[in-house]
Amino acid sequence: FLNSDGRDQRDLTIIALLAHAETTRAPLNSLVVVDALAATGLRSLRIAREVPQVGKIFANDNSPDAFRCLCKNVEESKASLAGCEVKLLTSCEDAATLLTDLASQKELVDFIDLDPFGSPINIVPSALRCLKHGGLLSMAFFDVQVLTGFGHGSSELCFSRYGAQPLNMRCSKELGIRIALACVSKFALQLDRNLEPLICAYVNCCVRIIARVTHQDHEHVCDSKHVGSHHMVWKCTNCEYWEMVGADSSVSKKCEVCGNQEKELGGPIWSASLVDKNFFSVCKRTLEKVQMERNIADADNLSILFRELSAELPNPLFYDFSFFSRCSARSDNSFDRTNILRTIEKAGYKVSHSHTAVNLAVKTDAPNSFLTQMLQKLVSPSGVKIRFKRCRDQSAKLEEPPVPRGEGQQTVGQLDVVPQVNAQLKECEGKMNRRQRRKLLFGQGEAMEPSSLQAKLCETQATCCEITHEPCLFRVGGDDAESKFFEAVRNFKPGDSIQLGKGSYNIRKTISKPLKIYGIGNPSEVVLIVEKLPFMVVQVQLEGAHARETQVELCNLTIRHFQSHENENCNANKKRKASSTWNCIELKGGSMALKDCTLFCHSRYCCTIGGNGIMAVSRSNFSNSHGGGFCVCGKGNLILEDSKICQTSGSGIELRGMGRLLCSRSELNSNRKSGLFLRQNAICQLEGCKLWQNGYAAIECIETAMIHIKNCEVCKSQKGGLFVHSNGRAHIEASLISECKFAGVHVKWGGSLYMRDCQVLRGRQCGVLVEDEHSRAEVDGCTIKDNRGGGMLIQAQSCAYLGGNMQFSSNMGEADTCNVRVTGGGARHELQDEGCRCSSTLTYPKTSRCCNKRSPTQYRSPRSRNLC
Repeated sequence: FLNSDGRDQRDLTIIALLAHAETTRAPLNSLVVVDALAATGLRSLRIAREVPQVGKIFANDNSPDAFRCLCKNVEESKASLAGCEVKLLTSCEDAATLLTDLASQKELVDFIDLDPFGSPINIVPSALRCLKHGGLLSMAFFDVQVLTGFGHGSSELCFSRYGAQPLNMRCSKELGIRIALACVSKFALQLDRNLEPLICAYVNCCVRIIARVTHQDHEHVCDSKHVGSHHMVWKCTNCEYWEMVGADSSVSKKCEVCGNQEKELGGPIWSASLVDKNFFSVCKRTLEKVQMERNIADADNLSILFRELSAELPNPLFYDFSFFSRCSARSDNSFDRTNILRTIEKAGYKVSHSHTAVNLAVKTDAPNSFLTQMLQKLVSPSGVKIRFKRCRDQSAKLEEPPVPRGEGQQTVGQLDVVPQVNAQLKECEGKMNRRQRRKLLFGQGEAMEPSSLQAKLCETQATCCEITHEPCLFRVGGDDAESKFFEAVRNFKPGDSIQLGKGSYNIRKTISKPLKIYGIGNPSEVVLIVEKLPFMVVQVQLEGAHARETQVELCNLTIRHFQSHENENCNANKKRKASSTWNCIELKGGSMALKDCTLFCHSRYCCTIGGNGIMAVSRSNFSNSHGGGFCVCGKGNLILEDSKICQTSGSGIELRGMGRLLCSRSELNSNRKSGLFLRQNAICQLEGCKLWQNGYAAIECIETAMIHIKNCEVCKSQKGGLFVHSNGRAHIEASLISECKFAGVHVKWGGSLYMRDCQVLRGRQCGVLVEDEHSRAEVDGCTIKDNRGGGMLIQAQSCAYLGGNMQFSSNMGEADTCNVRVTGGGARHELQDEGCRCSSTLTYPKTSRCCNKRSPTQYRSPRSRNLC
């Protein structure tokens, strides 16, 4: 703590707090400050001594060692604070619990500082609830490697922590600032707050965000500028040319600079300004005043930072000079930096640097179309089209096509160009790749005369139709249909398609190449029969024009996957064991689409997806598999619409290992295990789905997996409706959970739950059960009634937060009527003014603690809610 970097952070906090007191005209000893992660208490002591407008400070840290040091420093500083009328309160508890407790007691504060070892995003929702209208929130993000996407696994961690995808590019630091700000503003909008960034900067290896929080109750509606400030970023993987688009906007697949068709999507990010001009000007005056009083030299780090921020444009992101250097058409790769800046300014646009890269950044308000045109003129004055050379390391090297010397040539720098030849080359550009064109025109690199070059170009145009592959349609049916089918599979090339007529086709070999197969007529009349082997195992790694297309398509088919006839005399267990190692369809890379298909699979899984594969399924049915319907793992992605998964011997869908699922209007029913099982950082979103009569819990979420459920129906499950445990996280809203044999919603072993506007009805046991240490549930606006084991049971040192508009009725428990019961050290908090409407009083047994009494053992360290 006692170093120059820490001092700069504390200086910025003091300056921001003094500026806030000046803008709000706060009287002496009126402001309330919370230092939620105080550590040794240096920041709290400096605020008490240097900001006269502060009257009360809460200094908190949950580490016993840090708390002892904090108390010792406060005791030793009483002499220096004798003239300050400040009430300094110390505590040793979890920061989120402290802030939630202050909010529940309606003791709102003016300033909150969060300075953790890592990311404070887990504490942000509690801090937003605790701030007054117009209060300031100061946060430090030390997980810069996660926000910038550098390092192994940082992209996945950034997505799970901030709900955004980082991009590895030159402006990654500023991108990280905007990702963190977008995540905080999203939390604010969910809690009916508006976030106004005042100073957001990269300071001493961390991201510092200071923002003003206003309540929407004072403004009646959400400020549209905050909702419209979230944008996505498309970045070219070849030249790092980027383009920012809105959520509903479309972008061209082809890069405007290099023509590359591979792009990476990042964000969402905050696209508005990072600095508020009015507040920043007050901070600058305050800093100058403080420097004069303390006689600090002008070379102070904070002064340098303020000068850089004042000269920086508010536009998001930037290019650097190395981007223009890579685009230089000269052989020595040199260019004039002054010429680039002068060209932008002459066109009437502004240009500046960035505080994250002072000597390299080129930040401008010029549109991307102007930059593209300027780039073409700077690096290629002759007007010849620029092309980037693709390298294995994905770096961009720009080069002109080599043209031999001859008469009628124009010299540009150190390159000789024949404009007429180049114009004819451009006509064949879409039909031939560069290697084919160069081989036909120049042989092994020998020079040719212009006349012979013209003749060779004519031959090239004549042979273009032979080199280009035209898509073919293979129609299979009638007599000897099976041999025709396998002949079509052998001759299949990317872009072709196979059309199957009515009938049954015995598949005698596993298909291992990407195909597009369409059935004619009713899907039940086009049947593919597979025995004793997988139907399809595909790992797609294509390049060229078909690289971004859907490589595998199965439409209007019925696939029956049987075990071997050799096992017919064996019992059912041996049959299951014999076929348990096979999967009907395995997608290990690329993309696949299933439409209007039916799969009856006596295999381990109907479909497995891994290796960044993407499978889109619509209007299809899956049943009878021994292991489950789908297994999505290894960063695989599954999009499921209007489909049905039923009667499997495992889970309907199993997600693990960063697997992702987007499911809408589908059914998962009558599965022997769970309908949906998530683990190992899996991410899922359900909307408009129905899960019923599953053997285990309808939805089970464990091991830091995340799920978002909306407008779904969960009923008649044998073990329970939603089971969240082992650090799983769930967000459920506007859904129905009914007639479950166990708890409708069960949170255990460190699970986190946020439930809003839901109904939990007619359960055979309690409606909502929260148990075990570190478990946490927040329930708001829900109806819980007609449950036999009670409405809500909070026990075993867990925490539950009840919001407004809660309705409890006709819930039976150990007492004749029990709506909310707190036992075994559980903690219950009220968050809203409306409270809860119950048909009977709450039950607190003698062994439980009432939530109005605070004790160190009552409030444990619940894991905060970081939902998708």
